[in-house]
Amino acid sequence: MPVLTNPRWEKFAQGLVSGLSQHAAFVAAGYQRKGEAPDSKNIRSDAAKLKRNKEVRGRIAELQLEAAKDAKITLADILKEVDAAIKLGHRSRQAGAVVGAVGLKAKLLGFVIDKAEIDATLRKPSRRPTEDRKISLEEWKQKFAPKQEEPS
Repeated sequence: MPVLTNPRWEKFAQGLVSGLSQHAAFVAAGYQRKGEAPDSKNIRSDAAKLKRNKEVRGRIAELQLEAAKDAKITLADILKEVDAAIKLGHRSRQAGAVVGAVGLKAKLLGFVIDKAEIDATLRKPSRRPTEDRKISLEEWKQKFAPKQEEPS
């Protein structure tokens, strides 16, 4: 994905990748209005909305990938560090640290998904018929009347 066409979006994405908080990156990109408090709920809300933007998310992912390549960090390197943290947690008898490191390892390997989008269409019977249809009493009895058992 090339540089974003909106320069403030690009600056926001670069700020996030460089380590700024979502709020700080939003303000640094020039989104704070005159007279608006820097810790305004509007700024925090708008920053969250911008981060969810499809183009911005794609650009952030691309910049993070470039940064990881520049730092020559691979998944294997990260997993080695997590394994070392697990061993340290075992040695120091820190169960919480071990659990956290194991959870992180599971996420990195794709065994845990933080958020799953579920798209479902619910179909419920209509309270009212979707079409008006006249049926005779005999048809109604055949369709809805209780069935009587024949004596054997």
